Amino acid sequence: MTSKKMHCFKKAMHFLSVLQKKYNVSIFLISDLLYQQYKKK
Repeated sequence: MTSKKMHCFKKAMHFLSVLQKKYNVSIFLISDLLYQQYKKK
């Protein structure tokens, strides 16, 4: 994993935790959706 990817990943994880606190969204649901999108490419 490159440092740029790592930075994006950390940013995404932070974003997810903020979303989870705000909207009480399941982090697993979101990460699953992101994974599906990632696999499609």
